[in-house]
Amino acid sequence: MQSEYSWVIEQPEGQFLERKSCYDRTKGGLEPRSIKDVIRDVAEVLIAMANADGGTLALGLEDDGDVSGIPDQYHRGRFQRQLKDYIGSGHRFGAAAESEEWNESYP
Repeated sequence: MQSEYSWVIEQPEGQFLERKSCYDRTKGGLEPRSIKDVIRDVAEVLIAMANADGGTLALGLEDDGDVSGIPDQYHRGRFQRQLKDYIGSGHRFGAAAESEEWNESYP
């Protein structure tokens, strides 16, 4: 039986669907990415979608649709607060996101 969310796994990524992994697979395993990097990626996607026609962001899914989940250390409430603070702080994205203020606020 298919879940009401199976389309998120099956549909290809595009303007209206983005999957974001919380894990780094470059070293052959599943190492949790820093919460700072994930928050920056999520914020960029949400802002892009807000400036377009909306969309769906699926956190905890790999680009190919594999479910990798969300690491335990990404406490939901803290993640949400940091994301809200990051978006609402007027931070610019890209190179400007590597500012000292960001590095001190979100270790």
